[in-house]
Amino acid sequence: MKYWKNIATDIWEYNDEIRMPAGIWFTIRSIAIRLANGDLWLHSPCNFPNEGLQELKTLGNVRYIVAPNAFHHLYVPKAALDFPEAEVWCAPKVLKKQKDLKNSAILSSEVPWANEILTLPLQGLRMVEESVFFHKKSQSFICTDFVFNVYEFKNLQTKILMTLVGANQKFAQGLEWRLLVKERNLIAQNTAHILGWDFKRIIMAHGRVLETRNIRDQFADTTAWIRKGHEHLLLEK
Repeated sequence: MKYWKNIATDIWEYNDEIRMPAGIWFTIRSIAIRLANGDLWLHSPCNFPNEGLQELKTLGNVRYIVAPNAFHHLYVPKAALDFPEAEVWCAPKVLKKQKDLKNSAILSSEVPWANEILTLPLQGLRMVEESVFFHKKSQSFICTDFVFNVYEFKNLQTKILMTLVGANQKFAQGLEWRLLVKERNLIAQNTAHILGWDFKRIIMAHGRVLETRNIRDQFADTTAWIRKGHEHLLLEK
C-alpha cells in the first residue's frame, strides 16, 4: 500500500480521517514538500502509521514541521518525536496548547524556507491564527481551513454540517469565517495579497485538491465578501 501520493512537482499528500464531536468525520490532508536541498517541509502532520512514516522518510529528511493554525496541531508532538532534528513552526496558540514542544518557533513571513515557500499569517481574525503558503516551484497555494472543497461524506451528520456552513459539495469558504473576522481591512489585505500569487492549484486540508483554468477567479469570488468595501486593494495589486 502506498501512503504518500505525488500531486505536483515535489509535493506529496497523505490523506486520513479525523473524528470530531457529535460524530462528525472530516477527511484531512498532510502535505510534504521537498525543498531544493532535499529536505522536507511537513504541513499539518497526521497520525501516520509506521509504514506511512517509513515511506515519508524515503522522500527526504523532515527539516520543518508546520502546525498551520490553532486547531491543526494534534499530531505535531508525535511528529516532533519521530523527527527530533526538525524545527517546529506553529501558530501562537499551539505553543500554549502544546507546551512540551522543543525546537519550536512562531510562524511569520520571515521563515527559513522563504525562498521556496512564501508564508502569510492571516491577520484580523479571532481564534484560528491560520497561516497560508505559496510553493513557488509548483505554483501551489496551500491552506488549512480557509477554504473547503468537500464532496464525500462519511455520514449524514457531516453532510448536514457542511450544508449549514455553505460548503456542501463545492469549493467554498465556510460561513463560520464571517464570525471569525474582527478586522475586515486586515484580512481583506491578506486575500488581495494571495490573489497576487500566481497559483494554479489550491491544496487545502479538507476536500479535493482544486485545479481549474479559472482557479484564481474562483478564489476571488469565494472570498469577495471579505473585500467588500476594500475593492481598491485588488486595483493596487
